[in-house]
Amino acid sequence: MRLCSAEIISMKGDLKRLIDIPEKLNINKSLHERLKSANQTLEWLCRKEVKPSHLIIFKKLRSSLSKSRYSEALISLDILSNEFPFIFNDKYDDSDKDIKEAGKIYKSYCASCHDRENTSIPFPIYSLTDMAKKQSKSEFLARMLIGVRGSEVIVFRNPLTDKDIVNIRKYLISK
Repeated sequence: MRLCSAEIISMKGDLKRLIDIPEKLNINKSLHERLKSANQTLEWLCRKEVKPSHLIIFKKLRSSLSKSRYSEALISLDILSNEFPFIFNDKYDDSDKDIKEAGKIYKSYCASCHDRENTSIPFPIYSLTDMAKKQSKSEFLARMLIGVRGSEVIVFRNPLTDKDIVNIRKYLISK
């Protein structure tokens, strides 16, 4: 269920960006691809809790996205986010040691691609520091949970623990 709700939050963020930045064609194209991919897997990710009433909403969402009716798609995603709330334990008694460890994880596994933004490539790369500082806490945690969605070379589900994700966010905000 967490992947389902995390995907819903990420899709909402992508739709809002698509509406806000239509002039940036490379990012626009990437967001379209990401939403298309997410839309194809969302119902499957949510399958264990899907009720017949949800199927209607999934169908409306698919239709709205295929017709580029983003405001309608956002309404469907708002309904789904209420039906599938994002539950993520972000309450940890962390220490300086935990934050330093998170910094090491970031530097070892994330910074080589996500230290700076590069939106000029076909699948834009975003700065995790900027994301941690600009996105809502729940969106950042959701995106970290679902992992990277990029080319076939860079597709994986995030192997980090919840505590790692929370502490990486804290580390990035403190930079």
